[in-house]
Amino acid sequence: WVLACSLLHEELNRWLALDSFDDSTPFEVSPIDFRNEGFTILLQQRGVLAVLKAADISTESIIERVQEKVALSGGRGLTCVSRLDFPTSGVLVLALGSQRSTSANYVLAQFAGRLARK
Repeated sequence: WVLACSLLHEELNRWLALDSFDDSTPFEVSPIDFRNEGFTILLQQRGVLAVLKAADISTESIIERVQEKVALSGGRGLTCVSRLDFPTSGVLVLALGSQRSTSANYVLAQFAGRLARK
């Protein structure tokens, strides 16, 4: 586990050096509750969103809805790094940016290394 965390930290530094993520223009979501659309944005940190998905809505549908909100707020797209089954409610982790972005690589590496925890 220590080795995996060390490798992940090294990769984060490499990705940050290569990525064009601009901290001067952070992505912002207005504090609107999207429960009527089946989701609520719980947390936003640099490059990552945690989205509460309601039951009986597909992950793909939630991603499309969140993508619309990101586009309205000047975001750069989303990468889904976790999925939930249709009947399941819970938290989806979405990375801001393409699959090659720093945030997507960093979070995907955590899931691949089984370092993400509930």
